[in-house]
Parts: sequence; C-alpha cells; structure tokens
Amino acid sequence: MINKITEYVRRDPETFEYYMEKDFNENQLLVDFKKYVASDGKILLPFVSEVVSEVFPFIQAGIKQDIINKSIEQGNCVHDLVSRSIKARKQEKIELVKNECKNPNHIAIAVKIISVLNSFIYKHKIKYIYSEETFLSFSKFLYLGTPDIIMVGERDCYIIDIKTSRVNYVEKAEAQLFLYREMLESSGMKVHSAYIVNPRENITVQEARIPETNIKKKLYFIIQSGFNLIS
Repeated sequence: MINKITEYVRRDPETFEYYMEKDFNENQLLVDFKKYVASDGKILLPFVSEVVSEVFPFIQAGIKQDIINKSIEQGNCVHDLVSRSIKARKQEKIELVKNECKNPNHIAIAVKIISVLNSFIYKHKIKYIYSEETFLSFSKFLYLGTPDIIMVGERDCYIIDIKTSRVNYVEKAEAQLFLYREMLESSGMKVHSAYIVNPRENITVQEARIPETNIKKKLYFIIQSGFNLIS
C-alpha cells in the first residue's frame, strides 16, 4: 500500500480535518505534497468525508442538534471499539477489546459488527485487516481519506463502511465508498467490492453500488474545486 500515509498524519476527531504529524520529506513519495500543507500543519487537500458532505448537504437538515450529537458520540465510540478490536487481532477471529465506554448499547452494536466481520473473514478467506488507515489518492484527483475497514484476501480487497444510525443514507455511503475504491485502486490495489454494515438496519450488510454518473461528476467537481483553491 504505497499510498498509505497514516504515520504521517493525524485527523481531528471533531472536524475530521487532517494535519501533518511527521515531515513528508522523510518519504520520497510525499515530498511533492508538502506544498499542500499550511503553516499550522493542516493539510489543504480535499478529504472524502468533506467532499461527500458537500454533495449531500441535506442529510442533517431538520434534525435536532442534540440528536446529531448523540449519534456522533455513538458512532465515534463504536468505531473506536471495532478499530481497537481489529488492531488487537492475533488469530483468525476478531475478539472485542473494550475501551472506557460503559454504554451497553454501544457495546452491543460493536459486538454485532464484529460478528459480521468474522463471518466475512471466513467467507472470503481474509488474510489481513486494516482499520482507520489514511490514504492519499494518486489518481488525477488528489484527495485524502480514511476507510473504516479494508479486508485483504488472497487476490482482492474489500472496503467496509460502518454505520450506526437507524437512518441509513445509502446513497451518501455509496458515494463515500466509491471515492475510497478509487483512492485504493490508484495505487494498484484490486478492490473486489465495497459494503455498508449497519446492525441497526433490517439488512445488516449491503453491497455498495457504483454511484450514478451525475453523482460522480458532482464528487469530482467538489474535489477539483477544492484543489484549485490551493493550487
């Protein structure tokens, strides 16, 4: 994964903006990208969650802020539980690794997600699993992104996006997964398929479709517009 830059960046947990953590000059592949780093270390390139929110700005319209805050808190906690568990994996199966969370609902959702992931490992003969790793797109569209989970099998890899809200905005998630797919394939990885996993929906696992052409154009326009502002 030549475009994996996790060790060089950190992501703000509230704004999801990226900052340089380690000098890009230490990696020959990243030297040319240092010009996109501001004086405070903020990386000025567009990033996936920002781009998708621009294309789907209506998602949070009409929802009370308190509900949004609780949803964000739940999502962050579940993601942390699942990510910790994946990174602690020593055998084929993933075992839950708890954090400081005492909320039984959060823990229950994380347990269900891990169960789905273990089934996926067995079905697709997964060898490696990566969680919360940041990548830089090497395609003609420059942007950053941090997929929830990447599973690597014998020949292909799979991208998994975790959702924890009862209202599953599939179209937005599919757009997000599409950009992740392009980002990984820009470095030569072969992505077999991408999935949305939400244990709070009737259909827990949904294979993500490729977005319609008009959505793709909007995504590319937002990325290019953001890039032009800093070029």
